[in-house]
Amino acid sequence: MLDSHLHVWARPEQSEQYPFKKKERVAGDVDCLLEELKRSRVGGALIVQPSCHGFDHSYVTSVIKSRPDVFVGCLLADPSPGQDGPTKLDRLIVQDGYQAVRFHPYKWPEGQSMDNEVGLAMFKSAGELKAPVGFMCMFGLLPLLPAIKALMAHSPSTQVMMDHFGFCPMDDQQSESWQALLSLASYPQVHVKLSAFFRVSKQAWPYLDARPAIRKLIDTFGANRCMWGTDFPFVNSEGCGYTKAWQIVAEGDKLEGKRLMSPDEEQWIMSGTIKKLLPGAWASRQASQTSCSG
Repeated sequence: MLDSHLHVWARPEQSEQYPFKKKERVAGDVDCLLEELKRSRVGGALIVQPSCHGFDHSYVTSVIKSRPDVFVGCLLADPSPGQDGPTKLDRLIVQDGYQAVRFHPYKWPEGQSMDNEVGLAMFKSAGELKAPVGFMCMFGLLPLLPAIKALMAHSPSTQVMMDHFGFCPMDDQQSESWQALLSLASYPQVHVKLSAFFRVSKQAWPYLDARPAIRKLIDTFGANRCMWGTDFPFVNSEGCGYTKAWQIVAEGDKLEGKRLMSPDEEQWIMSGTIKKLLPGAWASRQASQTSCSG
């Protein structure tokens, strides 16, 4: 299993070396994460640069370089005026080994959209470097939809990931926001993260209200365009805890008495899709496993 979406940040006593833009109340350092992965038998993860470290990627860079067999990095695109976001993006991918990019629309200057000049340049550069771009739609997909479509029209080869079900709530799958998310299936480069269930579900674990939504997304996008993720460490402080987060499918099957998806679909969602999007990621782990089995 591979986790397509989580975060790490430094311990408080490391703040001089790795400055915080804001303090987080929950532990999220790499040692805590490694314990969770070991306990849950998750083999690797895509680490998304956390907002608490701002655009200072030094901590995440140290983590992905220390364990390339386990971790792959997703950088946070910097649209700040005068900060040369495209050059930063290129450097983090080419020199530091990041393999994905996050567009956080609320990091753009007030009154500006993600499809402004710098956004178009970063989105195009990400595609040229084979790095998929994830969209953080925390205040709703609908206001961001025109910019997302404009970016894809400008650079159609750039692969896209919609974080956390596009933040579409599970209690109204007929809503305009849900229809907007489903409409993105017509763009073959769009993928959906089935992640952070606690952010979109109205129920407690195992989030049974999410199961019809997952089935709908599989039927609409295909399992090879959907991927599982936890949103660690927030899943520990706000959700069901890391270990339960990967058991959602299995536990739901037990409670409902029926499978949600086929074994082939489950394989795509739990690891295949993210590996398809990030070819070559976790290569050292795969090489080690092949060597040991030989």
